[in-house]
This record gives sequence, C-alpha cells and structure tokens, in this order.
Amino acid sequence: MATRYCARCLTTFVAQEALANCPNLSCGGKRPDAGWGMVLESGDVLDRHYKILKALAVGGAGITYLAREVDANGEPQPPDLAIKLLYTQRASGAFLRRLSNEAQILQDLAHDHIVQSRGFVHRSGHEPYLVTLFEHGGSLGEHIERVGALTPRVAAGIVRQILLALDVAHQRGVIHRDLKPDNVLLQEKLPADEIPHVRLTDFGIAKVTGGGGATKLTRMGAFVGTPEYAAPEQFEGLQPTSATDVFAAGGVLWYCVTGHPPVDFTHRTDIEESYEELLAQLPPRVAGAAVRGEAKELALLQAVIDGAMHPKPEDRWSIHQILARLGELEGRPAPMTNVNTASPAPQRLGFNDPTLDTGGLATLGPRPAAMATFTAKSDGIHPPALTAPAISPPKAAPPAPTPAPAAPRRTESAALPNVRRAGVLGVGVATMGLTLVGGGVLVGALLAVAAWAFGWFGSTPVVHLDPITFG
Repeated sequence: MATRYCARCLTTFVAQEALANCPNLSCGGKRPDAGWGMVLESGDVLDRHYKILKALAVGGAGITYLAREVDANGEPQPPDLAIKLLYTQRASGAFLRRLSNEAQILQDLAHDHIVQSRGFVHRSGHEPYLVTLFEHGGSLGEHIERVGALTPRVAAGIVRQILLALDVAHQRGVIHRDLKPDNVLLQEKLPADEIPHVRLTDFGIAKVTGGGGATKLTRMGAFVGTPEYAAPEQFEGLQPTSATDVFAAGGVLWYCVTGHPPVDFTHRTDIEESYEELLAQLPPRVAGAAVRGEAKELALLQAVIDGAMHPKPEDRWSIHQILARLGELEGRPAPMTNVNTASPAPQRLGFNDPTLDTGGLATLGPRPAAMATFTAKSDGIHPPALTAPAISPPKAAPPAPTPAPAAPRRTESAALPNVRRAGVLGVGVATMGLTLVGGGVLVGALLAVAAWAFGWFGSTPVVHLDPITFG
C-alpha cells in the first residue's frame, strides 16, 4: 500500500486513496479533488527518467528525493541527484514561481560553489520538479552537529567559498536573502580539522534586481528569511542589497566557530520584538564565547564579525574586504589583482518572460550542452583585492633636464667623387641649355653657385646620420 500525504498539514499516512479525511485529528481536511499526494518509494521511477533511491526531506512546498537517471535499459546511472518535487496541491502560484525562479538562477549562475542544476521540468499533467547534483556531505548545520564547533581557520575557509558564490550572484543582480547553515551543502563528509568544499543552495526566495525591474515573489513589507541570520533591514521590510547577504555570512561564520546562531530571540515570530532583540545583540562578541584559537586569530575573527554584522548596511564591509581578512585567518596569500574593488553594476539575469511579475511562469529554454562558468575556483580568490582610498600624491621635485642629444656625426662618403662629377656635368648641361634657349647667363651662374653650395664641387662633404637609439 502506498504512502500518501496531506498537503494541508504535511501528515504522511499509509491508506487507500479513497480515505475521505486526513487522519491527523488536528487537521481533518477533506480529500482533495485531485486525490491525496503520494510519497514515492525506493525503486519507483519518476517521470520515466529518474529512479528514486529514498526521500531526503519533506518541506512546506514539496518533497526532495535522492535519485539517479535511468538509461535505455532502465538501469540507474551515476551521479546521484537531488530532485525537488512540488506537492500536487502546490504545483501552481507562488510555489511554482519560486521553484522556476530557483531553476533559472541556478542555470545562469553556474559556479563551483553553487549547487549544479541538471534540469527543470514543468508540463501539463505532472508536478513540476527541479533536478540538481546531490551533495553527499549534508548541510553545514548537520556538519557542525556531527563534529562540533570549528576552528577559525576552517570556518574562514568555509565562509570564503560562500562569499565567492555570493560575489558572483551579486554581480548578476541576485540577492540570496536566506543564507543560513542549512542552505550550505558539503560535497563530502570530512573531519572537523579539514576545510570541506561547499556549495550554496536554495535560491527559491532570492531577489533578482537590476535591468528593467525585479522579480516579485513576496509582497512589499513582508519579512523574508530566517530570523537568526536576517539583517535588520529585513525586519524593517526594506529592499535587500548585497550587504544583506554579507550580514548573513557573518552570522554563518559565528555559527561555525560557536555551534549556535548569533542571535537568541524570546519570541522569534514577533517581528517587532525580535527586531529590538536583534539590535541589542549586535555585533556578537567573541570574548566570553567558547571559541578555539589564539589571541591574534580571535582578534581577526572579531574584526570580520564587526565588519560583516554592522546594524547599518552602508557601514558593513564589502565581500572583498572580508575575503582579505579571511585569507589572513586561513593562512592564504593576499589576492593579487589590480581591479577596482567597487562592485560592478548588476547584470539582470535572463528572465525572458515578463509575466513572472504578474503571476505567470518564467519558462526555461533547452538546457545548454555546456554551462557557462566563472573564473572563481576553490583554490583561489578571484575578487579584487582591497585597495586604499585614492589620495593625492605629494608634489615631487621637477625632473632633471634631459641632456640634448649629441650632434650627428658627419662622415665623408666613399662615393663622393662620383657625386661631384655628376654635379659638374649636370650644372654644365643645364647652363648650356639655358644659355642657348634664353641667353640666361645669369641663370647659369646662379645654378653654378647652388651646385657649389651643395658640395658638388667638393667644398662641402656629404652628410650621413648615425642611427639614433632610445635606451
């Protein structure tokens, strides 16, 4: 008998399709016209292409499965995939728009520290689903629960990778808005003293700005994000910026070295009260917290947290400033680049369907054979290095006058006798012609003087200039 679920309360149960009401007494919802949702079991094949290995997570919008693609013979082939499948009752409206938004962002932001998209399917008669490469190391939150708080060096290595992904996203006009440990995945499980390769995930509520508008997925003034890692401006209902993600990255760094969120709330569902409690606890202090590390490491750590988690977004450090300090914590050389540290103008992603802002669906084109990749890699820092503000240099002493070049050396040509004879012959012929034609004796005399001045009679040597070189 198949496992089914109630999309209203997310209760799963084993029962026949004809069951009239949800067995959860606190719900008791009637069976939807389309029937109860069905949880796929191990061995089931989704959409004739993917063999289910197991269910990974049950969320508010759908279920995520571990699966593999099947070949022509129906045999599953590596690699392992994560498939996010929407519930039947939530396969339209805001849930669908968010899933398609995430699919589009992942396709456009192909990056080594962002989860890899393998396709998005939405067609009539089937629940939409998004396919990504499965990360075997679990989430960063699960990693900390397993190995405990990390050293500043390992924590810096993890957050550095997150910032590299965010930097590329921000350059394309994408603000994540929900960065937290559960949205950072590890490529594989490692011990506490090793820096894992991590990838950022869950761009479903990301904000896309720049270019002709923004993707509207939430109403104005609504709180979006996770309170423990949300910036003050998110509580205020203001438009998020790159500084919003920087704040969350500082919170993730704090979580890595302490094992708990940076802020404690009395009533996290009360936005106004939580906002006041947040401001009272910013920025969190390393002193007194159980953080491992030497005094120099702890001072650098506190400086990064202060710069990333400042209450005012305009006073927070840029990603490139934080990367420079994290490099010191991690023991990496400073990035060598002469590019300006100012963030480039955001480039709007390729949302070609304008109906996304009015409740429609942005559809994806065919998946390209080769996804575009960026230059950032896990073994280096590509953003520009931190540079000092421009300061007018002091007036320097005037440069010493450049000595005049030496006069060209004049040398006698070996072919001078021939030149002289040619000059005499030419003047003679010219003089005779002019005398016969016009009787111009005076003209002949002038030509003779000119010939003498040019050295045809031997008085003035021919001049040859030595080549001039520039040292």
